[in-house]
Amino acid sequence: HITTTLYKPSHTPSPYTDCLTYRLRFGYHYHLLTAPVPSSPYRSHARFHSEITERHAILTIKDASKLDDGPIRLQLENDLGSDSAVLKVQINDRPDAPRFPVVENIRDDSVVLSWKPPLNDGGSFITEYVVERNEPPSDKWIRVASTRFAFHNVTGLSPNKEYCFRVFADNFYGRSEPCEPTAPVKTEEPESSRKKKQQEDEFGRKIRGKYDGPKINDYDKFYEDIWKKYHPQPVEVKQGSVYDYYDILEELGSGAFGVVHRCIEKSTGRVFVAKFINTPYPLDKYTVKNEISIMNQLHHPKLINLHDAFEDKYEMVLILE
Repeated sequence: HITTTLYKPSHTPSPYTDCLTYRLRFGYHYHLLTAPVPSSPYRSHARFHSEITERHAILTIKDASKLDDGPIRLQLENDLGSDSAVLKVQINDRPDAPRFPVVENIRDDSVVLSWKPPLNDGGSFITEYVVERNEPPSDKWIRVASTRFAFHNVTGLSPNKEYCFRVFADNFYGRSEPCEPTAPVKTEEPESSRKKKQQEDEFGRKIRGKYDGPKINDYDKFYEDIWKKYHPQPVEVKQGSVYDYYDILEELGSGAFGVVHRCIEKSTGRVFVAKFINTPYPLDKYTVKNEISIMNQLHHPKLINLHDAFEDKYEMVLILE
């Protein structure tokens, strides 16, 4: 199948302006009705053949492919002069492969896979994407889902296993080649095993720190004016564990988005507040990092100063004065 758009020639000699049309035939024929009968300077070769009849000029393209996409200029000549028209040719075919697959939000039994649509949809909208998975070192691919969207939450995976993923695109004319497979990704250990490794209180909350000293009635004594000692500097988020740099002590408070502890910096012995924020999803981490960026730009004695920041898989920690 082929579709074309005919752009009207810039000039047609008068009085020979009776008609200017084109029709499509199987085998990709282009018909231009003219008068008087012109000749064409175009010369035929293996795939392209031009023919002039009494009322038509016919250009035939055999074995058309995507390489024939684009504009084709048809030029005709007779005793009164010459003229031309541009035909915009689109070869309809199966789409190109999807692009740039990315695996995110890895869990013990699921991952989120996203990708970019094909650069060329083949002249038809994408009807669906087909997702397949592979378990290295096997070369067997298994279909796991079909979707109309450029992302999918792949479920039913096994904990502590490596997987690769690839995606096909379908349109009215067929299925694309698969995209480049993702690099192997390993699912997490079972949630039950992770919970066993975490200490929890009687309410099921994670125990991040503890304090066995005397009861503290006045926390104001821990306050120090940092502006009298140094000018705060912008903070870069560390990927290591906050426990490597700070002793996490008693809980000071909790809310819908996290919990706050008193902490002591191991290298200096100075007292700070550690704010633990739950960030199980990429959007959560983006929100916290945006907050960090704002705090890095707003250094003022009347504003809370950000001293340090850490990023873990499921939470982020802000160290505040």
